[in-house]
Amino acid sequence: MFEHVDNYGAAFGMFQNFGGVFAIVAIVVVAVMLFYIRLLPTEGWFVRVMLGLMLGGAVGNLIDRLQQGYVTDFIKTGIPGFYYIPNYNIADSAIVCGVIGLGLYLVFDDFKRARDAKERKSDPTRPASDVGQSPD
Repeated sequence: MFEHVDNYGAAFGMFQNFGGVFAIVAIVVVAVMLFYIRLLPTEGWFVRVMLGLMLGGAVGNLIDRLQQGYVTDFIKTGIPGFYYIPNYNIADSAIVCGVIGLGLYLVFDDFKRARDAKERKSDPTRPASDVGQSPD
């Protein structure tokens, strides 16, 4: 369902009337992300995509905030007659998907590194590059 809302606050309508602060924070976040993305190895494509989603969402909301003084939220979801989550927009969805994806990646990557370290510890003759590969 669609319903137009002028959001002068942060995600989900929190912290209303702090738009100037959020614009400054968004500019800093965008600058840091642009710097950091350049440092990532090219094989880290998943992290790049997740950061790209977050960057795109932040820039989209920043453009709204700078042009209009607020972010336009228009997507309304929930259970009709019972509960609706606060309105949001596509940029908000991109940010949330990027954060969740990056969080899941970090958790699974941490498990993988711990498992690889355990395998190296149990077989010290095995080089780190061979961990997870079947012996020939």
